[in-house]
Amino acid sequence: MIKRGQVTIFVIIAVLIISAIGGIVYIEGVKKTSESPEVKEVSGFVSSCLQQVSIEAVATIGEQGGYYNLPERANYFLFFPKPYYIYETENLAPMKASLEKSISDYIADNVDVCFSDFFDFEQRGLDVKKANSNSVTARIRGNEVVISAKIPVSITKDNSTSIITDFSALVRPVRLETLLKASNDITDSETRDPRTLCITCVQDIAENYSLQVDIIDTDDRNEFIYILIDEQSNFTGLPFEYSFAARYNFPSCNDVESCFNALQS
Repeated sequence: MIKRGQVTIFVIIAVLIISAIGGIVYIEGVKKTSESPEVKEVSGFVSSCLQQVSIEAVATIGEQGGYYNLPERANYFLFFPKPYYIYETENLAPMKASLEKSISDYIADNVDVCFSDFFDFEQRGLDVKKANSNSVTARIRGNEVVISAKIPVSITKDNSTSIITDFSALVRPVRLETLLKASNDITDSETRDPRTLCITCVQDIAENYSLQVDIIDTDDRNEFIYILIDEQSNFTGLPFEYSFAARYNFPSCNDVESCFNALQS
């Protein structure tokens, strides 16, 4: 009985040792495969593509006031669409989560454009394929945007296939949190009385956040485009511009006295 028990224990131990050795060999094999020159090259190519599209995403949502797909209420002056943040007494400024989703959606929808160059790898005997779906998450954090993406890519050579999935990108410096705070302060200030535009108030808010501001006239006397300019957010080598639209409800008057009386009513 004792001998049989000892033999059984030895057999179990031997199986565990063999399994452990097999696991180590398997892990080492995967590691070596994932670090092959071909895989590294394809991985670097995809990472570079993701970085490029991430920069485009942040620049685009700056031009479009934090949106990838514009809301229904937007101004299309000179064919440059801007969402309304100020609509008379309504504050329509988006939250940070909305910007993060816009950046994520832009990247997921546009990153595939880069992959037309897989043809170059195929010419060298590599079969590179990408799954149809992309999963992208963007996080605004301080003066940067952190992008995590799952882009399944398979690389086959000589009947050996490797799969890489996880990629990341970083866009910095870009002070989206600061620009959002400044935008909200301007919106809060300007929606208190839609009959007036307080230029000095807007300028003071911008200076408080170390920003410059341009206010552009449109074809409608009640509507303006705000452009916040941040020299510290220079991830493209140029100052970053963040813009949105504002609609007021100015009184109908033709001279200073009548305008003053309208504002007092």
